[in-house]
Amino acid sequence: MFEIFTTNVGSHMWKMDHDYSDIDLATVYIQDSKDFLLGKQAKGKQVINEETNTDVTYYELGRVINYLLKGNVNYIWAVMSPIIVNDIGSSLKELRGIVGSNVAKNCFNSINGMARHNIYHYIEKKGDTSYKRLNVIGRTIQFGINALMWGKYMFEKTEIENVKELYDLKEILNNAYNTSALPEKPDPRLYESYLIKWRIKRMRKEGFI
Repeated sequence: MFEIFTTNVGSHMWKMDHDYSDIDLATVYIQDSKDFLLGKQAKGKQVINEETNTDVTYYELGRVINYLLKGNVNYIWAVMSPIIVNDIGSSLKELRGIVGSNVAKNCFNSINGMARHNIYHYIEKKGDTSYKRLNVIGRTIQFGINALMWGKYMFEKTEIENVKELYDLKEILNNAYNTSALPEKPDPRLYESYLIKWRIKRMRKEGFI
């Protein structure tokens, strides 16, 4: 496993952390060339270190590219997080350029789905209307609004005080999607070229070509 970059994707990413906040990291790696050539499926994994309060999730690069093209917000956050822990060979810098210049409407599906699930699960079902809960959900919604309206991935804190404000923000997200001038999906060509380049680099390093 060859790691190419790591970002912080937890509460620190939103500047909503406190002294006891977990450190949530996303590490992207390239699987061994032999396994790739033999068609073995690369699996993600999660490693929790209770001593350092750190939670690291590992993603294979091919999976990352696949889900970026689908507009999955978790993978967008992993690439676009403002907190860079490690960047081997400017791999992250290059990918961020591709992702940041290819914002598309299909990110709405992931963002809207996450918001709806959390609203139902925490607010409507469990009755959790705490300031923290409202704003954990709200920051995701605001992220989607900024993407759809301005074509930019922005990590902004929200200061939502009650459920009505959250529902109002959710309605703004819906309207932003309906009126957005963004393309429906990202152009896959730059993503594919990036993935091929890093696979070839890895194969050369391991002596396969």
